[in-house]
Amino acid sequence: MHQGGGLWVGGDATSTVINSTFSNNNAFPAKLDNNDQPIIDSDGNYVLDPQQDIKKAIGGAMNLNVPATIANSTFANNHAGWWGGVFVGNESTTTTNSIYYNNTAGNPYGQANQTAKQLNDGGGNIQYPDQANTNDKKITANVTIADPLLAELQEVNGVLVHPLLSGSPAIDSGVNTDVPNTTDQLGNTRPVDGDNNGSSIIDIGAVEFIPTPGNYIVGDNLDNLLNGTSQNDNIDGLTGNDTLKGDAGNDTINGGDGLDILNGEQGTDILTGGSDSDRFLFDIGSQFNLADMGSDIITDFNSAELDKIVLSKTTFTSLDSVVGDGFTVTEEFAVVDNGAAVATSTAKIVYNSANGQIFYNPNGITSGFGDGGLFATLENQANLQTEDFVLTGL
Repeated sequence: MHQGGGLWVGGDATSTVINSTFSNNNAFPAKLDNNDQPIIDSDGNYVLDPQQDIKKAIGGAMNLNVPATIANSTFANNHAGWWGGVFVGNESTTTTNSIYYNNTAGNPYGQANQTAKQLNDGGGNIQYPDQANTNDKKITANVTIADPLLAELQEVNGVLVHPLLSGSPAIDSGVNTDVPNTTDQLGNTRPVDGDNNGSSIIDIGAVEFIPTPGNYIVGDNLDNLLNGTSQNDNIDGLTGNDTLKGDAGNDTINGGDGLDILNGEQGTDILTGGSDSDRFLFDIGSQFNLADMGSDIITDFNSAELDKIVLSKTTFTSLDSVVGDGFTVTEEFAVVDNGAAVATSTAKIVYNSANGQIFYNPNGITSGFGDGGLFATLENQANLQTEDFVLTGL
């Protein structure tokens, strides 16, 4: 669609967009094949129809030509070929409690990545990243610039949404006044006390964060050592250079700002390092056992911030590389690009770049993983290299 990749509204009425997710929509005049399907090149990009004007490709998520209200909605990864990665339309549009994440426009000026016309601010809005330059309009003049920590697009109860990750600045950060809804896109009650501080404030975005049962362990602005329990813990280091250990249970661990060490230990854990250089430690204090180890999710691994994956030789006992940075036995680490190649790799640590999964493969070329298996997934499918690893001693 050339205009309004997800939604186009015209006429004389008003429009309300509420509890809605707009993700991966595209306003682009693509060339069509014989089956009227857009043609995609070898790099995964749409092929421009030479008979169309790229400057008409506006409003990646929506084109609203009527006064509109936008509330508690999430706009992520939308693109317009020219103008307004999220929005073009009527200037009498107000946005409240909504997330605008990673939306882009293809014009050569770096402008209108979020919107062609700045919206009225009802409060509680988040945008990320910031404007590309001074001429690139923010979605509103006073929008909060922060990474909302969105999970990947996923189907929950038959609905495609971007849930909030633990530690998201969108949790309990909306405005409760004049909010026209008491449920979220999934039908969950709003608001709930998502950060467990005793007050229930509506979240920003389409989906309310529902904390998992368990303990809430929160640090302060100092350098904390926080230990979890056998329950499903939520551990948040806040600022400071923290060491956070999950113990047993399926834990959610957020390092926050600072140089943090995160070790989920036993169970299937969600690990978010936050800003600065973080270390994701895999050490259960004994030899690798998949039932105890679980399979952790790292939400934000970033080589540019010097994040590291730290493997303890107490747990990964088959590794012959010496303690230190990387693998001194180079063949112990390999990157493959499909699932079939993982189990037959000769390497002992195998990264599938197609889906971000990291496997321990102690039996080498023998089919299967022996006593190993999947122990971590990089949610952002980062470009993992040997220098992203550190080995620690027995």
